[in-house]
Amino acid sequence: MPLEKAFLLPFDPGVSKIEFMFNPSEITFSHKVNVSESPGAKAQESGKPKVSFSSIDANTLVINDIIFDTYEEQINVVEKYIMPFRQAVEFVAFSGNLQSGSAGQQSNSQQAQDGQNSQRTPLYAFVWGTSGSVTKALMPCCFIESLSYKLIMFLPDGTPVRAKIDSLTLKEADPSMLPSMQTSQDVDRVMDSYENRRSQVRNLT
Repeated sequence: MPLEKAFLLPFDPGVSKIEFMFNPSEITFSHKVNVSESPGAKAQESGKPKVSFSSIDANTLVINDIIFDTYEEQINVVEKYIMPFRQAVEFVAFSGNLQSGSAGQQSNSQQAQDGQNSQRTPLYAFVWGTSGSVTKALMPCCFIESLSYKLIMFLPDGTPVRAKIDSLTLKEADPSMLPSMQTSQDVDRVMDSYENRRSQVRNLT
């Protein structure tokens, strides 16, 4: 069975795919339902406070201890592997309106708000195995919520050649945030395109 590498597949044009040098050893998923209890309102049979279900938080996925090593190549590990992660937690201005409806039907205040909403971090699908299929993605539409890494090996001239991401947190995103743009130039898998990925994500939700 061939080795499948984990990667973050971007939905936004001009954003590079993020590949893992070594696959994760474990992945932690978190799901949370928010509730509120009313101490004064109790169930007759059990006597316990009644619970009201308020909302569901976005799911998160956490990967720890991700190693990147360029010692044999004698090149900067930050430039080759860490920089794409750092760019993934920076705001990028996306042109075009991400909301439904034409600009002519919107008020000036709504158009201004849409312009502010177009600045966000890139969106990805976290894929591992199943030949890179987005429909089997562990998290089909997400963004990097937090990133913590350290440099742990250097060449004599100070060039970092080994890095360790202590914690990478991916948070589920609403597929309606996906941009209405053309295909990304960074995807090289057969039969994989922006439109295919976008439709596959919508079918999962």
